[in-house]
Amino acid sequence: MIFRCVLFFFIASVIGCSSTTPIANITLPPVTKIEGKIVEVMPDGLKIEDESGTIFVALNMEGQTVPYDQSNWTDNESISIYGNLVSGESRIFDGYVVDKATGERIIFTHPTPHVGIVIQSSFE
Repeated sequence: MIFRCVLFFFIASVIGCSSTTPIANITLPPVTKIEGKIVEVMPDGLKIEDESGTIFVALNMEGQTVPYDQSNWTDNESISIYGNLVSGESRIFDGYVVDKATGERIIFTHPTPHVGIVIQSSFE
């Protein structure tokens, strides 16, 4: 019985991290992948949208590996982002890794550990 529970959580974690989640369905950790088009480039991140809604993606966080530069982004650019929804009343997505349609991958920071049975792999 314990083996079945562990196997279920393992499969759910792998499936949850590998597929794209609509913006309207984002929940708290584990790491989530979202895709959309940039609708606004802001000093501390991007506002993106998909067919389900819009969300602010914070990319200018303390302790980042790569600094955020507004000039690297354009409106209507399609991107995929790995990150976490930040807890609280505001819907803010903390972006860790961005994949541009050009194939460029930008790693801003590595995910912070979370309590629970979540298997995360490195983005390197």
